Amino acid sequence: MARNTPAADDDARTPPAAPATDGPPGGPAPSGPAARPDPAGGAGTAPPGRLEPSRDADGTVRVALHGEVDLHVVADARELLAAVRRGDSVVIDASDLSFIDSSGIAFLLKLLSRSGRTSIPVLDAPTMLREVVDVMEVGHLLELRPAPDA
Repeated sequence: MARNTPAADDDARTPPAAPATDGPPGGPAPSGPAARPDPAGGAGTAPPGRLEPSRDADGTVRVALHGEVDLHVVADARELLAAVRRGDSVVIDASDLSFIDSSGIAFLLKLLSRSGRTSIPVLDAPTMLREVVDVMEVGHLLELRPAPDA
């Protein structure tokens, strides 16, 4: 026989819990492209990120960073990493980058490691990227060249 206690009555009046999120209960809101507001101030979300690799006629590997480069984007970049060989020249184009986190920076450092070079030039680096690189103290490995309007 169940006892009717004040706590049981309170539970009966408690509204149903909110749908589960990716984050821990009571923790920070989930992050990722769907949760981050559009940096341009629009009503939608920021564009999803992607990496666009290419190889120049001289063999230089170019990687264009688009949108938000975070864990979700770099997790699918194994093939790109495998395509970089020791001795390859690697250049990063950050002109279309709107966000990068530490996993994005770690990906750039993996490209550097695979190439065997001492640093990688990053073209059109936005202020946000320069700030992340400064906080992570990896500026000696990523040669940031500012965007023309910076």
